[in-house]
Amino acid sequence: GEPNEITLTLDIDNKTENTFSTFEIGLEDEYGNTFFPSPFGDTGMWFSKITPNTHATNNITFNVDNVKSNHKLVFYKQYSRQPLAKIALTDAMITDKKGGKSSKKPEKVSTR
Repeated sequence: GEPNEITLTLDIDNKTENTFSTFEIGLEDEYGNTFFPSPFGDTGMWFSKITPNTHATNNITFNVDNVKSNHKLVFYKQYSRQPLAKIALTDAMITDKKGGKSSKKPEKVSTR
């Protein structure tokens, strides 16, 4: 069947000392499963980096097991996969759910 996709529009003010790329961002479901960005969805952020004290707005798509599960957006420390921040997603933050048949407007997410 068709994969379940969640596309988020991230509007990030990086007020940390860390640099984030596609590889340092994941979605964690309520069962502890982690999903990393899909190269087959929106690739707006695929080759960019969010460096310290910068602002970025990009779309990012994740293939997940179940779009109806509760998810947290997780930012990881570069190279170590140590979670730096976990942000619970609300329906208002999700731009597009394929497989869940809903579309919502994005909300600003800030990493501090």
